[in-house]
Amino acid sequence: MVDYCQQNIDLYQSQHCLKPANLAEYNKYKDKDCVYILNVQDDIYKYGQSHRLNNRLGQHKKNLDYISIAKIGRAHV
Repeated sequence: MVDYCQQNIDLYQSQHCLKPANLAEYNKYKDKDCVYILNVQDDIYKYGQSHRLNNRLGQHKKNLDYISIAKIGRAHV
């Protein structure tokens, strides 16, 4: 299952230019349509798309208490 998820992450990254997330990346995307991958637990990830990244990640932090933002990138809609 992990290999399947990693393959999908790699495929999406190659097609949509996802980059490792850091504070600069977060600030760059917080008010834009973006996609993200959260590291929820060891080998457990959650992905999503949002226009209001700050609000959405706040909801996820409250409900999932994720470890980190693994990847973030601009959504091409």
